[in-house]
Amino acid sequence: MPTPEKTRRPDALTMEVVELIGDVVSRFYADYEEAAGEHTLTGAQARLLSLLSLEPLPMRKLAQKLKCEPSNVTGIVDRLESRGLVERRPDPADRRVKLAAATDDGLRVARELRYLWGMALARRAREGGSYLVRVSLVQTGRWVDALGRVAGRHVTDQSRADVDDLLATCESPFGRLTHVVPAARLDETPAFWARPPVPAGTDQPAWLA
Repeated sequence: MPTPEKTRRPDALTMEVVELIGDVVSRFYADYEEAAGEHTLTGAQARLLSLLSLEPLPMRKLAQKLKCEPSNVTGIVDRLESRGLVERRPDPADRRVKLAAATDDGLRVARELRYLWGMALARRAREGGSYLVRVSLVQTGRWVDALGRVAGRHVTDQSRADVDDLLATCESPFGRLTHVVPAARLDETPAFWARPPVPAGTDQPAWLA
């Protein structure tokens, strides 16, 4: 009988990166739960209401999006319906199917949830906290390099024209600087660098109020 192959134990650096990602995700959900709590909603209720604020959906589709059993979705919809935030209506394409839809009050609460969560994100950006993680750039480079290469897959060196749409220029104390634009692309809150790089000692140390 063949001996089962032993599972390779992840190295310490891989575990560190995985733990950092897990920490960010768990704190993300904590902020979402906090915003939901302002309206005495659970996180699951808030997520379902946010989905329905975009479009009415049948229970089966809601269960797929929330990754849970349809019976659980039915219970969540029942509780939101009892508060006047959600209603059931026939599907115009198939009247045998019931759609869950946000009411006017539900749409208002969903907007307020997005505002509260946006405020939480702004607080994190301002104060650090949940989304501020520290990782060594050198160690991360070593980790990426250790992932290896896929045989037969090679990427040719990119020319300036190939990446020109990913670059921007700005004036800085070092002169005209070409840099990579932020990777995040958001329609309503575009990402940007608040200030260019400056030499060490440009700003005097001061306690933050």
